[in-house]
Amino acid sequence: MAMRQYQRLMRRDGQTLHPTDEQIELHAVLGVAPGATDVEIVGGHPKGGYRVTFDLSPECIDEFIAHLERHGWMAVM
Repeated sequence: MAMRQYQRLMRRDGQTLHPTDEQIELHAVLGVAPGATDVEIVGGHPKGGYRVTFDLSPECIDEFIAHLERHGWMAVM
């Protein structure tokens, strides 16, 4: 059973694009991420990056993290 996630995601390299372009890119990356469904970009985070929600299958957590890293994104606490 998938778990609902609320995460803050940022670019790993710290560089940013125009916020609209960046959100489109992030949505595309999450849209094909292993185990992720029902993706929503909630908006920008006050400390940088983006607030996102999605459902994630527990058995895909490692693959999901690797997918984010391959595409230059990371989760931030």
